[in-house]
Amino acid sequence: MSTWAETRACVSAVCDTWSCYMAVFPLVLKIKSS
Repeated sequence: MSTWAETRACVSAVCDTWSCYMAVFPLVLKIKSS
């Protein structure tokens, strides 16, 4: 059970990081292109 919980926590952490990255990336592109 603990392994599944750890896996879920890891997956949600990766998803949070990815969504955060996808939110910031366009802003970085905008700043670089301007």
